[in-house]
Amino acid sequence: KILEEVQNLIKESGLNFYILPGAGEKGISGHDALVPGSVYYRESWEAISNAFIFKKEEGEVFYDLENGIAFYGKPTRYGESPIPTLERHREAKYHVALAHGSLSFREEYGDYPINEEEIKDSGYHYIALGHWHTFGDYSKGKTRACYPGVNIDDCDVRPEIDLSQYPESTVIGQFIKTMYGEINNAEGEELAGLREALRIGVGLLNGNLDKKSISLEDFLR
Repeated sequence: KILEEVQNLIKESGLNFYILPGAGEKGISGHDALVPGSVYYRESWEAISNAFIFKKEEGEVFYDLENGIAFYGKPTRYGESPIPTLERHREAKYHVALAHGSLSFREEYGDYPINEEEIKDSGYHYIALGHWHTFGDYSKGKTRACYPGVNIDDCDVRPEIDLSQYPESTVIGQFIKTMYGEINNAEGEELAGLREALRIGVGLLNGNLDKKSISLEDFLR
C-alpha cells in the first residue's frame, strides 16, 4: 500500500525521479536494498514513465533531453566507492551523479567509502549524495557534492489515538478532549509541544510510560 501511494505521488508530480537503490549484499538488505524481492523489481514501476531506477550492476546513464542533463548511477556495493565511473553522455550539457555512501575522512565510515579527491577529480557538475541523513556540503574543486538532509514537517500529523477507547466520562477521555482543543488552536513550536504532551499524557494515564522517566519540564514544555 505504501509503495502504491509513493508511486501515485511520483506519477502525479509531473517531475522526473532518478532513484538509486541502497546496499544489498553480504547479508545487508535494508529497506532500500536492491536484492531479490526488492520493491525496485515490482512490475508496477514499468507503468511509471517518469521514474528511472539505476539497477545495472556496472552502472547506467539516463538522459534528460529537454534539460540537457545526464544522470549517472550504480547500485551500492559494500566496501566499494559508490561514485560511478561511466563514459560521459556526448549530448549532455550537465553531468549529475548519484552516490549512496559515506565520506571516508572518518575511519568509522568505511562501508561505502567516498574519497574527497574522487569528488574533486570526478568531472561531474554535481554529485547527489545519499546515506547520511543530515545536510552536508562536501564540494571539491569544480564539483558540487551535497547530502540534502531530511527535514520532516509533522505539523499536520496528529498522534494516532482511538477515541472510541476513551469516552469523555473518563479522566483520560477528558484529557484528550482538552488537549485536542488546545492543539486545534496552536501553531509552530507550540503545536509540536502540545502533540508531544498529548502523547506523553496518554502514555502515562494508560500506564504505558514510566512516570519516573518523564520530567515535569518534559510534560509541560
